[in-house]
Amino acid sequence: TAVRLDAIVTGVSKAATYVRLLRPPAEGRVVRRHEGMDVGDRVRGKLVKTDPEKGWIDLEGDGGGNGKS
Repeated sequence: TAVRLDAIVTGVSKAATYVRLLRPPAEGRVVRRHEGMDVGDRVRGKLVKTDPEKGWIDLEGDGGGNGKS
């Protein structure tokens, strides 16, 4: 079963989309399906990769933002 996490988009650039996870509170990056996301959007993503040594969390987005927080 895939782990799904709720987040708020905190930054968008050509290179990446960054999010703040709500639970657990952490910073992450959306690496797939981030089109249409904008700063302030509440999104849901599937956990695809972690790197505890570097403190990275990568998510696959749900296909776009679903509204401002």
